Amino acid sequence: MTNKNITELTMVIWGAMGIALAALFISAAAAQAFTVFHMITAILLVVAPFLATGMIWQWGGVLNKQSQDLDETFSEKAKRERIDQVLRNLSNAELLALKKRLSQDDIDDDLLEYYLQQGESDQQAR
Repeated sequence: MTNKNITELTMVIWGAMGIALAALFISAAAAQAFTVFHMITAILLVVAPFLATGMIWQWGGVLNKQSQDLDETFSEKAKRERIDQVLRNLSNAELLALKKRLSQDDIDDDLLEYYLQQGESDQQAR
């Protein structure tokens, strides 16, 4: 379910509760008595939407999941931008050496880390 669908469903639940509560009080007024039945029904009509809303929104889990997805998206974007920046800072000879290493599938992790640190230090120096 999307956030919009969940929001619409929440509005329907609370709208239905409002209508049911209004009907309950109108029936109590028509009977000219507010009985124990009316009181228990009113309490259930107020408690039920709270529980339903909590279950629909997974007790806040929906919002947490959406914020985690956004964090992951921004993190991935930051990584791509970081790699782009490092590649822009490499000289032609370094680019050719990198291309050769990548095509040979012989990647030295220490050297890659060195290039990344060099790119960061160059970026911080600017």
